[in-house]
Amino acid sequence: MTALRSAIVGSGFVARVHAAAVRDMGGAVVAVCSRTRSGARQLADEVGGVTAYDSLEELLRGEAIDVVHICTPNALHADHTLLALEHGAHVVCEKPLATSTEESGRMLEALQGTDRIGAVAYHVRGYPLVEHMRRLSPTMGWASCASCTAATSTSATTPSSSTTAGGYCPRARARCT
Repeated sequence: MTALRSAIVGSGFVARVHAAAVRDMGGAVVAVCSRTRSGARQLADEVGGVTAYDSLEELLRGEAIDVVHICTPNALHADHTLLALEHGAHVVCEKPLATSTEESGRMLEALQGTDRIGAVAYHVRGYPLVEHMRRLSPTMGWASCASCTAATSTSATTPSSSTTAGGYCPRARARCT
């Protein structure tokens, strides 16, 4: 199998984490993009053997990219994701997915009817401290909801205050699982 060709958009700390993760999983980082060419060059030098861009549009026109990792400020996630999808790339977007439900809705609509994959990086889910907190959650009065990944209260003021599993999830309008 050929390694997926990835582009990293953004040049901060999280971009470096994504670049390392791509390589650790056998992928290839082939291009990086930042709002400034100097920021992109710095990351490109650190990653090694990649092309630096200061325009995502230029990167997507100039490279054969399989996956775009969006590691930019939150307000840019939707525009960068939509542009990557328009160019036929899969997208891994740093959390949060978008800054509004309207933006996330546009992103999901762009994925419908395609064979592209869109993912959100929830990197702390498997951290030992998070796992420890999940085990303690019944005694702490909070539950982790698998339906929406939100912490929800298990207090007596919620619709379900059973001491068995989980509490009430306002997003799923059901018991947490």
